[in-house]
Order: sequence, then C-alpha cells, then structure tokens
Amino acid sequence: MKSKTANSFIAAMAAMVIIAAGVNATTHCVRPGGAEGCFATIGEALSACSAGDTVVVYPGDYWESVVINTAGVVLMAEGEPCAVKILPPDGDAVRFELGADSAIIQGFYIEAIAGSGIFSNRSLSFQIRNCVITRCLQRGIYITNAGVKTVLNCVIYDNTGTGIECNSNYLYVKNSVIARNNAWGIDETGDASGVVITAEYNNVYDNNSGNYHGNIIHTLDISEDPQFDPESCWHLQPSSPGIDTGDPGMASLDCDGTRNDIGIYGGRYAYCGPGPVVTSLQLIPATVVKGETFRIEAVGAAR
Repeated sequence: MKSKTANSFIAAMAAMVIIAAGVNATTHCVRPGGAEGCFATIGEALSACSAGDTVVVYPGDYWESVVINTAGVVLMAEGEPCAVKILPPDGDAVRFELGADSAIIQGFYIEAIAGSGIFSNRSLSFQIRNCVITRCLQRGIYITNAGVKTVLNCVIYDNTGTGIECNSNYLYVKNSVIARNNAWGIDETGDASGVVITAEYNNVYDNNSGNYHGNIIHTLDISEDPQFDPESCWHLQPSSPGIDTGDPGMASLDCDGTRNDIGIYGGRYAYCGPGPVVTSLQLIPATVVKGETFRIEAVGAAR
C-alpha cells in the first residue's frame, strides 16, 4: 500500500508539472471592478483559461462561487490571504469539477455562509495550498471520488461541520492547522480498505467531535493551541508551537530559509510580502572589537 500511494502521488505531481509548464500558458488577472484591464470576477477569468493557464487575483472581496474545470489551472491570490477573499452568497465557495485534473488553488481566504469551503465529487487530482477556510456553514473541505488530493499549509478553522471530510482514494494533509471545527478535525468516511489519508506535520486541535475519525495515518502531527489570532490574519505568535515544526525537508523551507512553519505563512508558496527576502547574513570578520571596521553581507531571494 505504501508503494502504491507513493507512486500515485509522484505521478500526480509529475502531471501537474507537465501541464503547468505548457509553452502556450497564459496569465490572466482579476481586480475588483475589472481595473487595469483585468477581469472583474474570478469566474470570468477561469472561463477564459486553457489548460495550464494561471489566474492571479488581486486584493478584494469576490462575492461569487468559483468553479474550476480546466486541467492544470493555477488560481492564486496576490497578497496576504486575508486581503483576497472568496465570499459566495450561497452554495460552496470553490468547486473542482470535471476537467480540473492537476489544478491548484493558492493563497485565498475562503468563507461559505451556505455551503462548504471547497468541494469536489469528481475523480481528480488537485492541490489546495496556503488557504484560510473558515466560518463555513458545512465542511471546510469536502472531497469524494478517486484521485490524489493535497492540502498544504492551510488553516481550516471554526467551520460548522468537519474541517476536512474525505472518502477519496488518497488525501495528503501537511503543514496545516485544523482547529476548533464544530465536528471532526479530519474525517475519513469511505471504505477503510480503499481510502488512505496521510496527515503529517499538522496541528489538529480542539475539534468538537474529536481530531480524527476513520483510517488516518497521523503519527507526525501535534495537537496544541496554535497561538494565532484570526483578527490578525492567523499570524503565529512568537511562542506558537507551529513555528519551525512543519516538514523539515529542503523543498519545504519558508521564504526566509528556515524550517517550514505550520499554517498559511509556512512553506515555499506562502506570501512573505513584496520585495526580496533576506535568507542569510554574515559578519566579516566574524568577531570584532570596539573601533574596528567590519562589513555585513546579505544573501536574498527574489519574490
């Protein structure tokens, strides 16, 4: 089973890379009111997409239900997650529909007052990363049918239903906070012989029905108060157990070069502000006495 799961995951990730790297890919923009030549709604931009296109959404409140149904599309927010909001007046906030295999959604605040935050009942593989999903009337994320799904560096908090409910084949949940949902934190509802949920380096905490239910592998998770304030866009406090406790792999480092934080500000896809990020500083010489001259060399990464 482990080998099959790993191979399926690798194949899905390879498919994402191949589609996203299409030579004819186009980037579309969305701004409130259609400013600066952009689309006015996310739905309009997605309707204009071909396979492998990217949609960049600028800060604003978008009062619409979003349907993703094109292969390899990357739907990404530009700015801090709390500044780019999907707020549908009814129904689910985001739906992955037939045709959306290998699609990605990244960096949004998602709130569904009459449905689930993200829903899919199609046989698809897709990624949800660095999103806040909160205050949904139903589930935070609800996934059914086959495919490899990945939830990465998200905050799934204070939803009326379960944080994540899944009866899909394979679901990977990593570096995320799933806390204070009114039902289960992560709930596997399918046939236990065919459904595997792997949860690693998450903080699954204080969910009303319990943190886990069903066939879930979660040996690397923690369960502690995440110590963040929703009013300050879920920034971790200095004493938070989520700081530098996510995936330690080199491919998952934060933008400042440190180990992955658990939550929306962790990992390679997190918003870290405009401009370059300093990844290391060096004092030359390493030691000095009063009155001596020294220099500081900084190494940065472009954002």
